Amino acid sequence: MRLFVLMCVVTARLASADVQAQLAKARAAMQDLDYAGANKTLEAARKEPNASRGDTLQLLELQGITLASLGQEAKALKVFQTLLSLEPEFKLPGNQPPRVTTVFFEARGWVGQAKPMAAKASANVGEAGVKALTVEITNDPLKLAREVRFVTVVDGTARPTDVALVASKASLTVEAPRVEWFAVVLGERKGGLLELQSASAPMTDGINPTDPLPFPKGSVGSSDPAPQPPPRADPVPSPPVTVEAPAPAARPMSGLRLAGIGVGAAGVVAAGVGTVFGVMAQSTSAKVANAERDASGRIIGLTRVEGLALDEQQRTQALLANTLWIAGGAMAATGVALFFLGQDAGEVTVIPMGSGITVTGRF
Repeated sequence: MRLFVLMCVVTARLASADVQAQLAKARAAMQDLDYAGANKTLEAARKEPNASRGDTLQLLELQGITLASLGQEAKALKVFQTLLSLEPEFKLPGNQPPRVTTVFFEARGWVGQAKPMAAKASANVGEAGVKALTVEITNDPLKLAREVRFVTVVDGTARPTDVALVASKASLTVEAPRVEWFAVVLGERKGGLLELQSASAPMTDGINPTDPLPFPKGSVGSSDPAPQPPPRADPVPSPPVTVEAPAPAARPMSGLRLAGIGVGAAGVVAAGVGTVFGVMAQSTSAKVANAERDASGRIIGLTRVEGLALDEQQRTQALLANTLWIAGGAMAATGVALFFLGQDAGEVTVIPMGSGITVTGRF
């Protein structure tokens, strides 16, 4: 019931039917190659308040493609930078023309250096429960964040509250024993940018209402140390008893040898995966080396952005191959050493000591 109420509140505050209708209209215009009409519709949609994070990402995606298709590279670059700052793993749909992919990869390179937007959530919890909830913006290269929407559930009641950011932080006073909550970082016109947890998986902070209440000081069960019984003298140690170990043939393989086999096998697997990455690196390098060239030897079969992307891919694959080969060799050598060191136990000596025993011998 609480989850249902929470989802209803968030939907009422964030969802916008107007934005969805304008997104559909813009997609239809793009299918008819009417990029100017699509851009006009998207500009109007971005002015709608309370867009969800999902709507915001769709708006940025369509507008970036539209502006690049219209030849407005500078505007498209800024839109793609915003999109990738909010969703760094985003990938363009379908086969986009070079005028779109070139701007998109340039934006991705910029976000790779500036780092995407990031935020962290925390709760100030005392003996009586939660005192305050805080969200801090840890990285915002485009200065997009304006507010934070805290959505809390206290005693089964959902309460969304918008708090302005001050020095990259927003805090909400709660004063409750236990709080279920999540937060949404908002931008202009209260559009959703980042979500810290969600209605289906909220954070939970505070004291557990099923825990027993603390005892008064001095009573049994309080935080004061309990009285200790007088020390008990250990009995006089018995003489050592020597027990001959069973014959090696009857003993199972030692744990050290089993570990050696496991580590060695893992080393072989790592070396095999490294070989796969080595082959992939050679294949990627061949794409650049075999690219079509003009009469003067300049590469014309690849764009500069594609060439840079292939070069970075080849370097990454080669690095992974070398790393896995080195790690695999080290693990294989360690496995061999563990196998030969893991000999069966020889003579074992058992010495009674008070309430326990001490075992010594050769392993």
